[in-house]
Amino acid sequence: MSRLVLLLIPIVFIACSEKKYDAKIYHDFADKNFRHLDNSITLNIIPTTYPLEWNKPRYLIFSLLKNQHFFSGTKHFMGHVTTEVNCTTNNGKVREFIGQTSAEKGGFEKYLAQGYGFSILNRPQNNYSYPLLNVKGRLDYEDKVYNDYAKFLSNNLMNVMSIPVSKEDCQKALSWIQEYKKRTKTTKLAGNIYGFGADPNKYEGAGCAPMAQTILEKAGLYELAKAMDQKVYIPKTLLGNPKKNQKVSIKDLLFSSTDISEPGEDKVLFTFPDPQGLMDYFNKKRVNSKTAFILLKKESNRLVASKKNKLEVISH
Repeated sequence: MSRLVLLLIPIVFIACSEKKYDAKIYHDFADKNFRHLDNSITLNIIPTTYPLEWNKPRYLIFSLLKNQHFFSGTKHFMGHVTTEVNCTTNNGKVREFIGQTSAEKGGFEKYLAQGYGFSILNRPQNNYSYPLLNVKGRLDYEDKVYNDYAKFLSNNLMNVMSIPVSKEDCQKALSWIQEYKKRTKTTKLAGNIYGFGADPNKYEGAGCAPMAQTILEKAGLYELAKAMDQKVYIPKTLLGNPKKNQKVSIKDLLFSSTDISEPGEDKVLFTFPDPQGLMDYFNKKRVNSKTAFILLKKESNRLVASKKNKLEVISH
């Protein structure tokens, strides 16, 4: 038997023997902790296994590759977030789940290879003349996601935040989700487009984080939505537009020593939502592990967060 075959045997064995998790684990958790609330916005946050390093381009690339290929706990090498909305309407309780993901493998790697550089981070909200880039998208498959979440909950690989809101604010978020799903089925936009280059407020499409941020805004949770914002300061030399013969090579990115976490001359500010911002916000606001407070603008709001399967209720 060849050495290659001997090496493959344990890999095949591990793959075949991986423990399966029932979505009921997540549903039981949800029913116990937040689905009983009259009106709530719940965020399911999958952090990266290893922190993304938003300081130098090469460090960022290496941290992405590490999350993608080096024993990552989840398949989400950039992190992920989905939203569940539970609202009490005149017709009873209504629940909607939504999340956005890419349907095009290697789509943004393609843009990097073509020379777009950090232009892949541009958003319509930035109002810059740089390209707005997207790939084919799809909505998350709800049943599959809940199976994944059962595994992630059981292995301390996710965080769940649920924020009670008013009936009116819940309805606004619910209406946006229902319209987004409708346009996904009836147009080529909305859930069919993935990336920062689309505006979710106009139902053009979204990334997972812009979608979650939009839902928070619709529900009037502006402080939490703002907390998602990640800021980087990109040198103009690393912003490509191949259609205007302005290309940034992979080598340019790897060998750049510029600190993109600080402003500077000939740098451009890019702001975009990052799921990790929600966890950073929560950690900054907490007082201690037993009693914690979050300063939301509405006194009725409280935050329910699970971390390592321990639930904490955070309120005024």
